[in-house]
Amino acid sequence: LSQNGLASTIPSQLGRISQSLEWLNLEENGLTGSLPPELFAGAIRLQTLSVWGNGLTGRLPTSLGDCESLQRLKVVSNQISGPIPTEIGQLSNLEFLEIWTNKITGSIPTELGNCQSLKKYSAEYNDMTGSLPTELGRLTNLTAVFAYWNMHSGQIPSELGNLPTLEVFNVAINNLSGTLPTEIGRISSLRRFRFFNNKISGTVPSEITSLPLVEDIWLQNLQLKGPLPSVFHPQSSIRSLKAGNTLNGGNSAFTGTVPNEVWLLPNLEVLEFINTTLTGAPIPDVLPEGNNAGVMRILTLAENGFSGTLPSSIGAFVGLANLLLQDNAFVGDVPSEIGNLRSLQELHIQENGFDSVPPGICNLRNVSDGGVLEGYISDCEEVGCTCCTGCGPQTEVWE
Repeated sequence: LSQNGLASTIPSQLGRISQSLEWLNLEENGLTGSLPPELFAGAIRLQTLSVWGNGLTGRLPTSLGDCESLQRLKVVSNQISGPIPTEIGQLSNLEFLEIWTNKITGSIPTELGNCQSLKKYSAEYNDMTGSLPTELGRLTNLTAVFAYWNMHSGQIPSELGNLPTLEVFNVAINNLSGTLPTEIGRISSLRRFRFFNNKISGTVPSEITSLPLVEDIWLQNLQLKGPLPSVFHPQSSIRSLKAGNTLNGGNSAFTGTVPNEVWLLPNLEVLEFINTTLTGAPIPDVLPEGNNAGVMRILTLAENGFSGTLPSSIGAFVGLANLLLQDNAFVGDVPSEIGNLRSLQELHIQENGFDSVPPGICNLRNVSDGGVLEGYISDCEEVGCTCCTGCGPQTEVWE
């Protein structure tokens, strides 16, 4: 019954057939009103319920607890409010709980830990509060947790380290605090662990950065301190490493400079450090053997305390599309090797102390010569720029 233009309420009379109902798909209609409790009372055969993409309101009924065969509950993109009923813990066969993009409030019920078959919990884009229950650590079949863009508080529970099949854990954009538990390092299957835009403090445990399958290390808008991670798995899968304070709430205070080990991450495509307290020369004069310069696509080192000259080794990053170095304390001449970056689309070097730029940069803007450089911003008067698209300080919008 999906996509049939059913612009009405769900009739409570459906409850008359609930005991024989096994599958109900009402996706993308114009349904309004609430989920009738009668629909679930005694629905012991119901395996799948999907009402994604409607205008349903009201609460998730407690009679959901009667659906002992339920495997998938998909109540996505509606206006459901109120808490997740504790009766959810009676659903021992539930594998997929998908309730994202609603107005659900309250905390994750501890009874969820009884859903031993659960593989995916997806409740992002709601108004949920409270802590992440330690009972999550009992869900040994869990592969994905999406709880971002809520108002959860408290710490990330160390019990997550008990989940042998967890691949995705996303709790970004909440009010979480405390430190990162080292027990996360026991989850060898983990691919995505996102916790940016929280109040998490302390340092980044090497047990997390050395996981073999983790693809992203995003450390933005937190309250971390100490040096950047320098311990990684020899065959690391990290493709994106980000740190910094791009929002007013970010208060991380990393020390030191970019560790050499970063340049040896074999799959690293995106390196982004914005508005940190990092200092020194971030790019080594001589890149280590086996470096990742050939796979790097985005290199952002903007609004930091980096200094020194830009080394000629920058010319090894031949696949770069974006090179953003603005608002640092770089000095000297921009090396001619920057002309090797034939894939460069954005180059921002303003608000530094550069003395000159090589004419080869303008060749990167020559479309007839294969140039693709669209945005080139520098301190025009100081370096004598003849082909810039912008000069001096710019208003940056970081996402």
